Amino acid sequence: MFSLVIKSRLWKKGDGWYKGINLETQKKGILPKNHVQLKDTFYHDPEMEEIISSLREWSLLLKNYYKARKMNEFKMMKERLIDLQNLYRKVKSPDITELMRIPLKETALAKIEEGRRVMGLDLLVRTATGLVANEENTPLITLYKMHKEMAFRDVPKRKTQSAKNKPAKLHTIKEQQTTPLICQLYLEFEVVICPASDPTDLEFSLWSSTYGSISENFLAPVSPSGLPIDINKIRNTKTIFRDVPFREFEDLFLVCKLIRRGKLLVEEKVKDKKASMEFRRPKGVAVLPLQSLIGASTEKISEFKLKLLQCNQEHMFHNVAELVVKRNPVIEPIPTAEGVIIGTRVYMVSDFNTLIDSEPSLKDIPVTSKLGFGDVIMPGLERNDLFVTFEHGEFNQDRK
Repeated sequence: MFSLVIKSRLWKKGDGWYKGINLETQKKGILPKNHVQLKDTFYHDPEMEEIISSLREWSLLLKNYYKARKMNEFKMMKERLIDLQNLYRKVKSPDITELMRIPLKETALAKIEEGRRVMGLDLLVRTATGLVANEENTPLITLYKMHKEMAFRDVPKRKTQSAKNKPAKLHTIKEQQTTPLICQLYLEFEVVICPASDPTDLEFSLWSSTYGSISENFLAPVSPSGLPIDINKIRNTKTIFRDVPFREFEDLFLVCKLIRRGKLLVEEKVKDKKASMEFRRPKGVAVLPLQSLIGASTEKISEFKLKLLQCNQEHMFHNVAELVVKRNPVIEPIPTAEGVIIGTRVYMVSDFNTLIDSEPSLKDIPVTSKLGFGDVIMPGLERNDLFVTFEHGEFNQDRK
């Protein structure tokens, strides 16, 4: 005798039939009564569990925002929490049918996703059946793609009647309601104003107070006058720091190291034998906190003049970024130096290829990539390189 077991949830009983839903395929239908075996069991509803879990999480966040006096976040969270509570009451109401609950649950889950994105919380991805995707029900590569698409997806902004009558203005990062997890940082070097007798290499990179250096170096060689050695590069020395984590801007710094190329010591005479050789010696550093870009315009280049500093302990120069951030006493201003003038612009676009398609003028600009790889290496990844950099060393004088 052949028997087939299909787990279903029944919610309506008729004359000789039941109306139910298949728990595996989520398909609804009518089941004959003589083919149904009733079983008393607790029904697992993942959507309701997620709504309840979000209510608990948001209630705790609301309390923490109030304690920290973050009133903007408090008002936003309070508004979304009230909306979600109202939807929860409607879903749990005994006066509505199961078919009426389904669109209410979908609305509640959409509210949860929007609230998580706006408030900067962890985002959840779902399977085709509406369940939260994880490593148990979704292949790892598919799960990575789902998270990537979720991060790149933009939430539509609210439109008001009064906004239509307002004049157009340049938008800043701070004014945007939602921001992506990743952005692209455009850098344009103009000039360095510092007395020099030798050519200098400017090495631009991104530095994190948590992880240290997180990007490759962008090299800009300049003459003693402070302008690019190649005259074609004057006001045309540009790069794009790719895939910068925007949510970590408060922890990131743009570091410009100045490396002098020439004599071992500035005061050495040319007739000295060693003076004919070219050495690379540390000269100074300039640091720009990326936090200062949050209020800058996203539609034009913002100019900055970075103060030039020097480290009076040369053996500590390899760690100069950390010394500047922590205001170590070995760091002091360079006399008679005015600074490094640069231009920056933050593109609030998560996908670099999308940015290039929308801004063709950026296509030929050199790209400065992040160090390392992501947790999952996708097929078609363009990077396949290895760099070894000697930052510092300890050497003993040999008298032989």
